[in-house]
Amino acid sequence: MGKLYKNDIAGLGVSTWEFEYHNPYADFPTDNYAMSYYVTVTDLKGNTWDHKFNLTTREMHYSDCQSRMDRFLDRIKEALKGGGCIDLEHWLEGQPAYGSEAWQEFEREEIAPYADALHRGSIHVEDLPDSVRGYF
Repeated sequence: MGKLYKNDIAGLGVSTWEFEYHNPYADFPTDNYAMSYYVTVTDLKGNTWDHKFNLTTREMHYSDCQSRMDRFLDRIKEALKGGGCIDLEHWLEGQPAYGSEAWQEFEREEIAPYADALHRGSIHVEDLPDSVRGYF
């Protein structure tokens, strides 16, 4: 795993992801959805990483999740200002930022071959790997 220093970072912020789960106390269908909060870092090329630490509204109120993640993000920013770095051992690789150099490489190397195979009919959309299925 590598490290990212302040000058290697194009973006750093709190991200969210909505997911469905079985809520035994649900009164309405929307009560079966929760939001996950986590910190995402983007390098200059457009590669992203999501910190392994996250909070969800399944366990706490959304405003508590947001404020705790904001404090966590502030601690990371302060560490970077002080000359520290981001150790990618504590982060999970995310999807490249849309339109970035990393995205264009991902599209060329990962998506395009499957697009061609779909066009030729040599593969069915259900046979696509998870990493690219969402793009079709």
